[in-house]
Amino acid sequence: MEILDSFKIHLKGRGLSERTVTSYVTTMYRFAKWVEQAYGSEFDAVAITSLDVADYRRHLIEMRKKPATINHALDVLNSFFTWASAEGIVQTNPVVGIKRVQQQKNAPRWLDRRELGSLIRAVQKYGKKRDTVLVMVLQHTGLRISEVVSLKLEDIVIRERSGFVRVQRGKGDKYR
Repeated sequence: MEILDSFKIHLKGRGLSERTVTSYVTTMYRFAKWVEQAYGSEFDAVAITSLDVADYRRHLIEMRKKPATINHALDVLNSFFTWASAEGIVQTNPVVGIKRVQQQKNAPRWLDRRELGSLIRAVQKYGKKRDTVLVMVLQHTGLRISEVVSLKLEDIVIRERSGFVRVQRGKGDKYR
């Protein structure tokens, strides 16, 4: 679909990661496919109404999708129609006014002392020095795995009583 290809170019132009762009485009293709199956007509962004978006939300709930998945789909649709409105493709954003699904925010779960000790012992016993260093850096810095594996030697500064880690490309390509 030509309009979704243009949307993909827009997303890449915003500097979003390839993974995010793929997620957004896949979600839009799923919505377009649902529209075609539900209404028996080809996807046309101009013809989409708030009722269509509400029906899609209801469809996802009936499919027993998790609230986070449903809300992500609504966010993607909102992003798409905001872009389409700014481009003059559609008059209004049909997602405006559609309520998100309530979701329970789970607290992040971390390893307790016993679990952490078991992990460190296993890595020291069966792993290489590199593996031990990776686990220790993760434990003591709170970095994401993707951030740790992209570190370079010059990003780590260790002094006698202090040190720091420089993350060149964190989540969202942020430097910290």
